Amino acid sequence: MLTRAEWGDIKFKLEMVAIKFLKENYDMRLGIPIVLNGRIKRTFGRFIHAPHNAKNRVSHRIEMSKNYIEHQTWENVISTLKHELIHYALYELGKPYRDGEELFESELAKHGSHSSGTLIFKGELNVYKCKGGCGVEYRRVRKYPNNAERYTCGLCGSGIYYDGKVSV
Repeated sequence: MLTRAEWGDIKFKLEMVAIKFLKENYDMRLGIPIVLNGRIKRTFGRFIHAPHNAKNRVSHRIEMSKNYIEHQTWENVISTLKHELIHYALYELGKPYRDGEELFESELAKHGSHSSGTLIFKGELNVYKCKGGCGVEYRRVRKYPNNAERYTCGLCGSGIYYDGKVSV
């Protein structure tokens, strides 16, 4: 667990990388905050903007997962930040900015960032095991409510139980 001061240092470093990246590659300034979010677990980072049907393009913020930052290498964190910055830059320029669109994917390759879904999750997972004899183990990022009392094994139909956390 990082201290508040350490999180402040990380945020400052991310902002400096973002400012430099946008200036050098898009001749833009960073006009939105970078927020470190401790609540997002499955998403590594995200660019938040006005709804797609809004008349005006309004960028709100870039969020980075604290869980992701704690468990990934700094290179992967920077790659994810660049990914979100490319979303931001293309959105502001009125160009195709969504994952999977040709221009967006070519920009990712040009700047050495990764596509969505290509990084392997690292962090803590909740482990659930079958109460029956089949021995199936389920690993989930989210914890099931009430220790999975009402959940059953997909293989044999027996109940499952919470067996702790594991780091991957």
